[in-house]
Amino acid sequence: MLAVDLSLLYLTAKGVSTGGAAGIENSRTATMVNEMTQGTVNEVARSTAKTASGGAGAAGRVPGGPMVTATSGHGFKQHPRVQALLDSAPYPRPGYHGACCEPKIVSTILNSGRSLRGFQWNVFSRSRGTSMPPCTSCRHVFTNLGLMGSGAAKGR
Repeated sequence: MLAVDLSLLYLTAKGVSTGGAAGIENSRTATMVNEMTQGTVNEVARSTAKTASGGAGAAGRVPGGPMVTATSGHGFKQHPRVQALLDSAPYPRPGYHGACCEPKIVSTILNSGRSLRGFQWNVFSRSRGTSMPPCTSCRHVFTNLGLMGSGAAKGR
């Protein structure tokens, strides 16, 4: 029964006709699917952090795209747009600048040719196992990409 209800919920959120459901109901269903996806993002991020060799692990995704994971650490080539924003960050963190999980996830999504619309993400500390807010550099990147203050940052 639950599997049928979840598949109906998913199909309704995708806009597939399920027998004349009202527009308002589709909106509610889309919100519920969005919240379920965010829960999955949080679970994957927490799991990634547990196995991270760096200080944090993260997960993110855009609707219809695959789940993307990353751990903190240097040695990742950022998407040119993300790198330009990192280069213009007003308060870079010496020794850590550009090594966070968030720019890696955003770069991976942008490199795949996908839009960041509907982006959901979270980062967890490996040592504390708790959600981490973005650092000043990541906040600068996310603000300039229009990702801060949206549903993407819930739980952060």
